[in-house]
Amino acid sequence: MGKRLRAARLRRAMTQGQLAERVGVSTPTIGKLEGGDPSTSLATVLRVLTVLGLNEDVDLLAAEDSLGRSLQDSQLKPPRPKSTQTQAQAEKQTLTPRVAKR
Repeated sequence: MGKRLRAARLRRAMTQGQLAERVGVSTPTIGKLEGGDPSTSLATVLRVLTVLGLNEDVDLLAAEDSLGRSLQDSQLKPPRPKSTQTQAQAEKQTLTPRVAKR
């Protein structure tokens, strides 16, 4: 991802210093991000994407989440089977008076 962010910055003819200033971080932080350092916060990555005009692409990350949907679906309980009571049994129960026990 760092290489792609660097390419996006260069396509916009921005220096690391300019990007850092607009994002509100230090130039070394941008260097770490572009170098693939995993310690960069998600908030910083999102601000970089916003400054580069790529923030709408973040929405695409979860839009087509087929793996997540499969995992979620596997946790769903199967539907309960429908009653196997026949129509005749149901009618018999409704016609038979119930006697209250005391």
